[in-house]
Amino acid sequence: MREMASIEISRAVRELHTKVEGSRLRKFYDFGNGSFRIFFYNKAGNLHIYCSLLSTFNETSLVEEADEATTFAMSIRKRLENSLLTSLGQYGSDRIIVLEFGNDGFRLLIEMYGKGNVILINSDGVIEACYKRIRYKGRSIAIGNHYSLPEGSPFRFENPTEEAALKAMENVPSGKKLIRFLGDRINIGPLYLEDIILRAGMDPAKTMAEEADLKAIAREIVAFFMRIEEEKPRVYKENSEIKDYAIAGVRRYDGLEIEKYESLNLLLDSIYAEGRVIRADTEKIELVEKTRANIEEQKRLLVIANTEAEYYSNSGRTVFAHMHEINTVIDYLKRHRNATLDEVRGIFPGIVIKELDLKNKVVRIEVE
Repeated sequence: MREMASIEISRAVRELHTKVEGSRLRKFYDFGNGSFRIFFYNKAGNLHIYCSLLSTFNETSLVEEADEATTFAMSIRKRLENSLLTSLGQYGSDRIIVLEFGNDGFRLLIEMYGKGNVILINSDGVIEACYKRIRYKGRSIAIGNHYSLPEGSPFRFENPTEEAALKAMENVPSGKKLIRFLGDRINIGPLYLEDIILRAGMDPAKTMAEEADLKAIAREIVAFFMRIEEEKPRVYKENSEIKDYAIAGVRRYDGLEIEKYESLNLLLDSIYAEGRVIRADTEKIELVEKTRANIEEQKRLLVIANTEAEYYSNSGRTVFAHMHEINTVIDYLKRHRNATLDEVRGIFPGIVIKELDLKNKVVRIEVE
């Protein structure tokens, strides 16, 4: 599934914040593949948030367990376990989710762009834990560094007026594609920007010089924000398979099957939970197969060990049964250090002496 758009993050967070603010963090789980579960509790009950970096941040009804806690998970638990969540929000209109805690002013920042990251900073803005160490131009994410937020988008979702949209689109560069230009200025996501351009009667692939009716685009931006309040989130399907999802209707998928949801959180949980179950089942199958392979290998080694044990046991009994003859030969050789193989064979005709190397103190005797 594609990356989560900034406007989708805004919607998911807005649906969640009243339910989760005022709750306490009970556990933080790291599944080790860029996905996490944050377990909150309050008087109303338990609430679980599932996050997969870049892809989703949603309330979930699927509560899968993680393996032994990772170092990162333990770092988060050490500082935030039982802490009160005072605020859940989004940084401007950027793809950054901000969870603020009353415990010593900690903030948990989830970056849903680039390579994705989860970062814990203290009240001084210093990084105390991070899922990934990443260096960007002008900023470095590492423990002990001061966290600096990236330069925000000029357009804010809280004030979606035509004037605000036009202001964000000032100083039009020549030769730049319309869709890319709007992506830099109006950060709501390429799927929705494409739809806005199409509804304004323009071609998203054209350059700004060819398509420059910014007023028409500004009107459609405002209309878009009205539509997402009126319409329900929906999944688009093709031949019963999920093609994409959107928080309002988009022209790109006209003609496809539509399945509507009461909230974006329900939609996201529906489309991602199935994959999580499949992944969990796959991991269980892989663990069973690995365990079975280990058992078979142990059986093989046990057969070898038993065979060797039987061989050495039989050898030991044979040596013990002929100990008198062996010691007789050894005692003779200790007294006659220059004896030859033929000489020794002649003295002990009843013993099969295969090799004699007195220089290296080796004598090889064959017994049955």
